[in-house]
Amino acid sequence: MSTSTSPVQRSSTGGETCPPSGGRTSLAVAFVTLLIIGTDLFVISPLLPDISREYGVSAATAGNSVTVFSLAYMAGAPLAGSLADRLGRRAVLITGLVVFGFANALTGLSPDFAVLLAARVLAGLAASAVTPSVQALVGQTAPAEGRGSWMAVATAGFLVSLATGAPTGTAVASLFSWRETFVGLGVLAALLGALNGFAWPK
Repeated sequence: MSTSTSPVQRSSTGGETCPPSGGRTSLAVAFVTLLIIGTDLFVISPLLPDISREYGVSAATAGNSVTVFSLAYMAGAPLAGSLADRLGRRAVLITGLVVFGFANALTGLSPDFAVLLAARVLAGLAASAVTPSVQALVGQTAPAEGRGSWMAVATAGFLVSLATGAPTGTAVASLFSWRETFVGLGVLAALLGALNGFAWPK
């Protein structure tokens, strides 16, 4: 008896993975998603003097906003990766982006420095849910012979932000306030949540 070949691939756990069609579009969305996640981490550095002046805290204290984001990112990644495996990478990715957008909007609207720090912790946790989910989805979507290069392209989004994040913050700060910068990142994250919903089929 002949068997038909389905365009939907199967994962080792029996679940369906994303079909190969439209994979390059998904890869582009993954690149931009990781670029925004990285930008959020590095864009804040040029904005610290403004944050320090507005809340009346020292520059070192304002720098704690970077520290708490990084620590939350680091601590949350293993748990987020495990949740993505159990609950679904697409669902965790989209949820992470929605929370990430909310956390950035809250950062921009924070009435005091304590709320800003809490918002940065939440942003770090949300970012930790996005990154492994994106990487896993790219890995399962990529053709077997090109998986390494696809993963490299997606990861390049985050690496590019190392060079562009701080200059972007400087440029934006010259045009807008630091608050508008974070609200804008929140809006971008919400849009990316919608784009990723289309990029990664259920």
